[in-house]
Amino acid sequence: GKSKELKRAITGRTVSPSVALKILLYSYAITFKIDPFHAITTPIVFMKEMVEIHSLVKEEEGRQIGQSMKKMK
Repeated sequence: GKSKELKRAITGRTVSPSVALKILLYSYAITFKIDPFHAITTPIVFMKEMVEIHSLVKEEEGRQIGQSMKKMK
């Protein structure tokens, strides 16, 4: 059912385009604190780019924190 397909999507496995869109919309809305009802009018390409940028920024923040922690030892 839908629950199993959502779990597959969250674990990075292949899912239907409609489920992938829902996961992208959820991620975009949560990340940028946007009402999903309003975010649904955002172009998919823009949502995807913004989520990717956010992910890269968070990865870099984590890397910098890791470096700072090593320096403190």
